Amino acid sequence: MTIEQRIECLIKNGTSLSKLEEKTGLNLKEISYYLEKYNAQPKQFKDRIRWKSQNIIAETEMEKDSILEIHMEKNHLYRSIFFADTHIGSKYESINSLFKLYEFGKQNDIHAYYLLGDAIEGVYVGLDCWTGKFDYIEEYLDHFVKNFPKEEKTVTNILYGNHDYNSLKVEGIDISQRIFQERPDLCNLGYQQKTLKIEDFYIHLEHPFHFRSPNTYNKKVYQYYQDKNYMPFLVIRGHMHDSLFSNTAYGFDCLELPCFYQHNGRIPSAYIVTIEFNHYGDVKNLILEQLIVLDKVYSINEIKKSFPEDSLRRKKIKTN
Repeated sequence: MTIEQRIECLIKNGTSLSKLEEKTGLNLKEISYYLEKYNAQPKQFKDRIRWKSQNIIAETEMEKDSILEIHMEKNHLYRSIFFADTHIGSKYESINSLFKLYEFGKQNDIHAYYLLGDAIEGVYVGLDCWTGKFDYIEEYLDHFVKNFPKEEKTVTNILYGNHDYNSLKVEGIDISQRIFQERPDLCNLGYQQKTLKIEDFYIHLEHPFHFRSPNTYNKKVYQYYQDKNYMPFLVIRGHMHDSLFSNTAYGFDCLELPCFYQHNGRIPSAYIVTIEFNHYGDVKNLILEQLIVLDKVYSINEIKKSFPEDSLRRKKIKTN
């Protein structure tokens, strides 16, 4: 059996990126090469295989339990800024707005920044919605590293999205590692999803690789945590480009982040997420405050949710 036949067989029977690497002995770049070859096959072949092959990479690290833990010590208030879809290198990028956001953070006791996906525009030649200013991924990397705000006292965590991942899929260049090497102030949270644990308060962070309905994403999050001994209180999602807060049917709330670039006339926007803890270390209040960046940063909306004292303990109990 040739390597092409082996990969085709694995895809037909259902597989993942890690299983492909294990069963074929190929590395990520080599596997991506064979997957891209499927695009040139006859239509009847594409109908059987192509849609499956293109979804394999999107499952990159979904099987792994990846948690970023934050310990509060004596600080009973955690304030962070969440934003997404900066698309640096797009003709609609808004680097000046980023600097205004970071200046706002300095003046408002922000503990951390979280960028949830599509840090760069990336190379998507031939795609109608591609708005890139450069032709090569190295140009995007250089532009991002030189122009993204640098804040020495406050950490910036980046979860990378589909535009970022395209450089790895197509060219074998892992921009998450490259950016961290050149800008160690920008912490690398990997691709697509991460669990954030602040004391015993779990937040699911994600930037999906495909466009689906919010309920489809929320159901997938619920299924992901079913075999664990905890559920997130809150899901924060990039990729959607528009702001939406909802109480889901799965027992957690969901905040979809607006984009932070000026595509289709949008105003760069972000959220302050404030978590207040009581003296036992349990969450007392969750406050979501939307920010827009014009000549300066404005607060335009606030959502506050309070938690009963025993809610955190009940949330940690696995339900069947």
